[in-house]
Formats: sequence, structure tokens, C-alpha cells
Amino acid sequence: NSEPKMFCVDILPMAQSLKILAEGMDVTNITCTSDLTQYGGKLNLSAEVFPADAGQAVVWKLSGAKVLEQNADGSWSFTGKTGTATITATAADGSNKSHSFSVRVY
Repeated sequence: NSEPKMFCVDILPMAQSLKILAEGMDVTNITCTSDLTQYGGKLNLSAEVFPADAGQAVVWKLSGAKVLEQNADGSWSFTGKTGTATITATAADGSNKSHSFSVRVY
């Protein structure tokens, strides 16, 4: 069969900005306490990439003190160590748009 094959391609806009949410709230509005059981020992993060029709996939990175570790389900568990770490979410579409925040455990 020599008929040409048809392919569909979705062209998505590149990310223009990105916002990290922790437990559904913008991280800029969260005050961490030393009571880690407030979140059940886990921190559930998500990211919103703007515009909404841009690819929503992000790559997560932890730098600094190893106060958190990422679980297979994408949540973050507290390691029991103290210190300050930075979590960064970067849009996976090649736009290099990212958002970071610090987590201090003491």
C-alpha cells in the first residue's frame, strides 16, 4: 500500500510562566512550622504552567540540604534532617521557565 500516511501534530505554545503549589496553595502563602505532621510527613507539590494550553509537564529538582526526598508518587517526604533546601520546577517544554522556593526544616 503506497498511500501516504496522515499524522496529527499538536503545536503547543511555550511556557510563559510557572507557579508551584503546595497542598493546593501558592507557595508564597505558606508558612512552614516545625510540626511536620501538619502535612502527614509529606508535602504534595504541583505546578501550573501558563498559558493553560502550554505543555504542563515539569521537571523537579532539589538542591541544598537533603531535608526532602521525592517519592515514586511525586510527593516529597521529610528526611528528618535539618537545613534549607531549594525546590525548583522547570517547564519540560524547553522554554527554561521555572519557579523555585525554599524549605527550611529546623
